[in-house]
Amino acid sequence: MGSYLRKLRKLLRVEPIRFHRYIRSELPKNHGGVYRIFEKRNKNKSLYVGKTRGNNLSQRIGASWSGYHRLRIKLLKKYNGDTKMVRNFMENKCRFQFIVIDSANKRTLFEHFAIAILRPVYND
Repeated sequence: MGSYLRKLRKLLRVEPIRFHRYIRSELPKNHGGVYRIFEKRNKNKSLYVGKTRGNNLSQRIGASWSGYHRLRIKLLKKYNGDTKMVRNFMENKCRFQFIVIDSANKRTLFEHFAIAILRPVYND
């Protein structure tokens, strides 16, 4: 459990990144990882914790911004399908952090640990 706590502390210390149109170009394409999306005003309020399914963090974070992603789908329901409102919310009120974890098995285990500890609002 100590290694998971160290990884969680590392994740929470990462400089928050803002969502924007060109976010995919700024993220690693050859690494997998675990990420946390949270409210900018309340850094302790995690909205979503997730992992990459493969080794493309850029693609996964990009999906939360403009593609098919559980968080985006839930926000679309909250904002009555208004994609502009969802983008506005994510761009202006959300930030994310991530750490690279190349092993798929370790990503899954750490994701579950982080969800249990951080209790994000939109994870089921």
